[in-house]
Amino acid sequence: MMGNIGIPGMIITVIAVVLVIYLIRRLLKR
Repeated sequence: MMGNIGIPGMIITVIAVVLVIYLIRRLLKR
């Protein structure tokens, strides 16, 4: 699945996941 995206797509996915987790943790700290 999605083999044509390759490493750049994986990097973008990892960054997106990290940003989502960071935002969720900030919201939970309120």
